[in-house]
Amino acid sequence: MTPTAAKSASRKSRKRFEDLGYTVVATEAQQYKTDEAIFATIRRRGFLAVGLSVADLLFDPLNLFGVPPFYRAVVSGIVAAVVLLWIGYPILRKTLMAVSQRVINANQLLMDKLMNYYGPVVYAVAAVAFVGWLFYTGSVTQAILIGLTTIIMGYPCALGITTPMVLAIGGGHGIARGLLVRAGEFFQELAEVDTVVFDKTGTLTYGRPTVSEVVSFGADEREVLAVVAAAETGSEHPLAGAIVRYAEFQDVSLPEAANFKAVPGKGVTANVNGRRVVVGRRSFLEAEGVRLNGNRPARVEELEAGHTIVYAAVDGKPFGAVALQDMPRPGTHAVMKRLNELGIRTAMLTGDNRSVAESVAKDIGIDEVYAELLPEDKVSVIERMQAENRKVAMVGDGINDAPALVQSDVGIALGAGTDVAMESAGVVLVSDKLDKVVSSILLGRASHRKMKQNIAIAVISNIVGMTLAILGLITAPIAIAVVTASIFTVLLSTLLLMRLHLGSSETEDAENLTETIIPARKIHCEACSRKIVKTLSPVPGVRKVLPDVARKEVLVAFEPSRVSEEQLRGQLAQLGFR
Repeated sequence: MTPTAAKSASRKSRKRFEDLGYTVVATEAQQYKTDEAIFATIRRRGFLAVGLSVADLLFDPLNLFGVPPFYRAVVSGIVAAVVLLWIGYPILRKTLMAVSQRVINANQLLMDKLMNYYGPVVYAVAAVAFVGWLFYTGSVTQAILIGLTTIIMGYPCALGITTPMVLAIGGGHGIARGLLVRAGEFFQELAEVDTVVFDKTGTLTYGRPTVSEVVSFGADEREVLAVVAAAETGSEHPLAGAIVRYAEFQDVSLPEAANFKAVPGKGVTANVNGRRVVVGRRSFLEAEGVRLNGNRPARVEELEAGHTIVYAAVDGKPFGAVALQDMPRPGTHAVMKRLNELGIRTAMLTGDNRSVAESVAKDIGIDEVYAELLPEDKVSVIERMQAENRKVAMVGDGINDAPALVQSDVGIALGAGTDVAMESAGVVLVSDKLDKVVSSILLGRASHRKMKQNIAIAVISNIVGMTLAILGLITAPIAIAVVTASIFTVLLSTLLLMRLHLGSSETEDAENLTETIIPARKIHCEACSRKIVKTLSPVPGVRKVLPDVARKEVLVAFEPSRVSEEQLRGQLAQLGFR
């Protein structure tokens, strides 16, 4: 990447995070540059500190001048403190950066639980060693040296820096790649996830439903569309928006609606031209006393197999239905396959009817399907999974997903989603590419594994060193050298996280896709849409073609290495839709 490109990518990444409401001090190229400078300082100082410790160990300059052992031990302790602080400053700086980026919140982490007991145990062991050597030798000086050496060997510096260093480096690595872990405990939760639950609309699919067909139960189709669109005007649901836009495109005049009431996850009611209109899912209408069984045209039953159907009733009688369709995002099948390879089950939660949900799930490889759910039902499903001792991550983007995001062990929100969803989640993905879900789990697992490895390194070196100190087999200078070496080992081990590859060859294939929206001002009907799909779909490199008649635009997912946006625009122009 050229310096200019790196700077441009950095600015874009920063803006995307700031648009989400977060302050990030370094992203992309800045993140790499800052981290490299800090870690280079740590490496230089670490090597120098080890060199000084080895020189002190081999030559013992104070002994050459006949300095008594007690004062030599005191001086060695002071030197150790200076060296550790000197090395620790850049570590502290990186940790504070991570805190400012909302990466670290170490409550209830593995390291914190261990540190609650570690200090008192070290001092207790040192006290026992002091008393034991005092009685054994009768020498206070020797007993103090043994006790001091034991404390130095038990110094928890390597242990203490494990959590902040892993979270700082891991969090920075994630930020530079488009995922923001908002608190440190979510690294551990991500590492333990065994089930990932996805919302369907807007997460697995584009969340851009389009009207496929309007079916009348007796009245004129334009009248059905007018009544349904009028009732839906006050709703914020994506399906309602699609219906209203379609009605506007068809130049259907909408009557005034009064007494509008939205029932989340079910539908809406309103008074249109003095008549009570109920619009929504089939179960909602039936709960309102509308009998649909036996009153539905055969065409509606055919459409139910692959469409979302919005029913309408007027004054308690079936009036019509609107069929809508949404398209899965490119690369979703590869993401599900990768999650299964990691030993993680996948599930889909949706308010759509079961036939539509199962059709989508079959196409993209979802393991479990939960359909016809209300927002509170999604929470209940996650609670049942947790009752089965499953660690659940929830991926969503909408207001209705917020309760489920909070209930899950880890909430993952798409950056293109609502503010409520992002505030409810522990992990925020800057883009809406689902391969970042895999990346976040890989990052969580690697960070947690690295934390446990570092704890093992620190604890083993401290235990072995304290044992040797208690037995009188090492002196204070040797203890300083061992502690410095253990710190340096932990740092080098943690730096290996920078090499972590957050993805696989299959998910990278989805990463290489680009989505673009091309205006098509002369698109007029569903026949135009079918013609565009038929023409663009066979083009090499084109993965998805999603025309929107109401918006007069075409969403295309394609591989830039095989076809350019200019070529796609040219194809539309040749068809006469530009």
